[in-house]
Amino acid sequence: MARYTGQGRDGVVQAIITGLTFGSTAYTGRLVFVMIAHAAFDVAAVLIIYFDFERRVAHLMFIS
Repeated sequence: MARYTGQGRDGVVQAIITGLTFGSTAYTGRLVFVMIAHAAFDVAAVLIIYFDFERRVAHLMFIS
């Protein structure tokens, strides 16, 4: 519920996809890979927000 009120439906969808991806990878027993992937994901998100590239990235990802 907290993610929905803070980020809306798109934030919930993103969290579900990311969680399932990381969770399925963790199931293989390679937790170090999941930790590195999670850190890289978070750092990339912070850099995209910090340098104000959100709109450009969204257009690359979702608008054809």
